[in-house]
Amino acid sequence: MIQSPDTKQLIVNVFVKLLRERPFDKITIIDIAKKAHINRNTFYYYFSDVIDLLSYIIERSKTEYFINREDVDTLNELITIFIDTMNKDRSIIKNLFSSRDVNTIIRLVDETVRDICDICVERELSHNPEFSIEEKRVIAEFYSTILEGFVIRMISSKDPGSYISQFEKLRSILESRLPYQIIREELERS
Repeated sequence: MIQSPDTKQLIVNVFVKLLRERPFDKITIIDIAKKAHINRNTFYYYFSDVIDLLSYIIERSKTEYFINREDVDTLNELITIFIDTMNKDRSIIKNLFSSRDVNTIIRLVDETVRDICDICVERELSHNPEFSIEEKRVIAEFYSTILEGFVIRMISSKDPGSYISQFEKLRSILESRLPYQIIREELERS
């Protein structure tokens, strides 16, 4: 069986289209194969199951939107891109989180957000020796908690735009003071 990257991308595209229409746990390999006009063995050539396919998409998106982008070097830029992406793909996010297998989805999102925040904190603070590894870890954890909380609230909200505007206000406040300075002051108080 000759396979091509186009077939793999076709599977990804069909899955994303289905995910816009229905919850994650309502999408089967048979559904994907039928819509992509492939057989199940072709699906299994690329992915072991639907969770493997979702993991691939998340990993590829993380790399494309965050890790390989040289223009994303501050936490505020990271958050802006992350929030815009979540807002643009709100139906997908909602269908992921309405799944019965929500714990798997939460684990995948958590791992991804943590990785992205770790990378961005390292980029932003790599030339600043006054921050210890522990302080960088705390800052990355702080941001990953904010982003994950934002996603959960945005998904459950009837008015996701209100969360976007709140984020914009928060971002302008944080830009007046470096966010990691705020966190450092809080750490010193405790």
